[in-house]
Amino acid sequence: MLHDAVYFITRLCDLIPSVELINPALDLAVELNITLYDALFVAAAVRERGALFTADKELAAVAKKVCRVRVLE
Repeated sequence: MLHDAVYFITRLCDLIPSVELINPALDLAVELNITLYDALFVAAAVRERGALFTADKELAAVAKKVCRVRVLE
């Protein structure tokens, strides 16, 4: 299973260096009153015009102000 996860991440996903997201993430952290850690994921979703997938319902509630959100059950 770990091998499959590593393959998926390295071969099929585009990795975004956090340095490219730090400024928009800082703005989002302040705007949405969320942690910088969470804001990095939100900033990635915004940048890529994608959805944020999260099981964190509180994060989902505020992130939907700036991007599409899918809540994982």
